[in-house]
Amino acid sequence: MTLYDITGEYLQLLEYADDEQLFLDTLESITGELEVKADGYGVVISEIEAKVEQFKKEIQRLTDRKTAMENAIKNMKDRLKGAMELMETNEIKTEHYTFKIQKNGGAQPIKITGEVPANYKRVIYEDDKDKIRKDLEEGKELDFAKLLERGTHLRIR
Repeated sequence: MTLYDITGEYLQLLEYADDEQLFLDTLESITGELEVKADGYGVVISEIEAKVEQFKKEIQRLTDRKTAMENAIKNMKDRLKGAMELMETNEIKTEHYTFKIQKNGGAQPIKITGEVPANYKRVIYEDDKDKIRKDLEEGKELDFAKLLERGTHLRIR
């Protein structure tokens, strides 16, 4: 019997509300089945959670390895570029590669050295949810917001 079947039986149980003994007998059989199913779900959930933790550790290991390789590439490029600049050469051709020192593309970088006037500033507005929540919790009526009910979750111990 599946969890779906058991849930359906609980709905069917409402039909037996008139007959107290039949209602109690049916309730006892369903509860036992639900406990067995819930225990099985608990085992499967625990195993999946353990796998997820393994995946997280493997992701972190691979991320660290990727970062180390990216840093190695950057260091090698920086050393080669430095050597080329020292030798005052902008291009090296080899059998397999051509290495060139070129100007970066995109917008030209700027350095801000003083106080920037207001007409060179952008204003970004965002909702102050902490202030809105505080006012609502204090009973203030806001026509643009309301407090919602907290959700629920299943805890397995």
